[in-house]
Amino acid sequence: MPSSLLSVNALSKCYRVYPRPIDRFKEIFSHRIYHKEFWALKDVSFTLPKGVSLGVLGENGAGKSTLLKLITGVLTPTSGTVSIDGRVASILELGTGFHPDFSGMENLFVGGALLGFSRKEMEEKLPEIVAFSELGEFLRQPLRSYSTGMGMRLSFSLAVSVDPDVLIVDEALAVGDGYFQKKCIDRIRTFQENGGSVLLCSHALYSVNMLCQEAIWLRNGQVEAYGPTVQVVNAYETYLHSKSDHVPEQHWRELRLGGEIEEISLEGGGLHDSGRLLQKGDALRVHIRWKSDHPERLFHVGIAIDRIDNLTCFATTTLKDGHTPFSGQVSYEVTVCFPHLLLNNGSFRVVVFLFDEHGVHLYYQKVAEQTFTIATTEKEWGIFYLDHIWQKEAEERAEAVASGQSR
Repeated sequence: MPSSLLSVNALSKCYRVYPRPIDRFKEIFSHRIYHKEFWALKDVSFTLPKGVSLGVLGENGAGKSTLLKLITGVLTPTSGTVSIDGRVASILELGTGFHPDFSGMENLFVGGALLGFSRKEMEEKLPEIVAFSELGEFLRQPLRSYSTGMGMRLSFSLAVSVDPDVLIVDEALAVGDGYFQKKCIDRIRTFQENGGSVLLCSHALYSVNMLCQEAIWLRNGQVEAYGPTVQVVNAYETYLHSKSDHVPEQHWRELRLGGEIEEISLEGGGLHDSGRLLQKGDALRVHIRWKSDHPERLFHVGIAIDRIDNLTCFATTTLKDGHTPFSGQVSYEVTVCFPHLLLNNGSFRVVVFLFDEHGVHLYYQKVAEQTFTIATTEKEWGIFYLDHIWQKEAEERAEAVASGQSR
């Protein structure tokens, strides 16, 4: 059983909310209560074993950032405890632990001191930090002149260079450019492979799925679900879908540094210029063509079939299916074949993704312009058909008894 690096027990944080600033003073000098209590976090408990990564999920205002700030000591809990056995490095919002008037270089020494490193130790680590951040001369400039992305570079470079036991990341990677996001994910993967634990707060559910073994879902400051990542993410996604009362746009894309999907075409059944019908059991072929910005770049390809209401019916990647990454070219083509499409009645779309060699960093995603409809004359329920057999056990037992008596 792995030892726990982090143990959170019944952790709570309550804020007093006053209608007007003067009500604070009126409450001090009178016996009346003017405030209302707002529990940003209430009775949250979990453990983080060594070598295990935990994802923190939840909507805006659910208490995710409050939880991480309590763990890192930025906030003081109203009740409950946090026990840490090891060094924790955190990447919260820009400015946490740094002074806005200090230069980037000065803030590195301040941050290192807060983590328990001497100036001499930080001087030894400095070349690695400077090289990873790629901030160059901006390290001589005051922090207040930094963009959010530059602040994230500074924070991340410091956090991963101090050999922490636990790395805490609060949505920081979302503000970086695609190139540096990929660089950070590579470093996080290396950190995990060397036995480090990550506490990742993110709205990117795919990243949580790929980087974390366990997850905790916070809702209104309390634990809604806690356990294996796949189970918690599925529960959270189901909750989000239940709140959505609109159908997303069918054509969307997101470009990040690395590659671009140029074409997705569908073939099979009644998919032709004047129609988009398939029968259950028809074959479907998805032809994908994309280009890379560098021949040496490594790619894995993912594909999903979504119902039009945004319910994912199937998804896989070349990484999951055991294929080596695509590399060595500027242009690529691949065809995915579904010999027997056993989807029930409904309208569907195909979504294609380009990932890095780890299957974590998303380079590009695109929805095929062609949608298709499965149409059958049968009354059916559910998303797809599963082979099944009905067994009438009473009749089988009677037949067995009769067969025994005849012998």
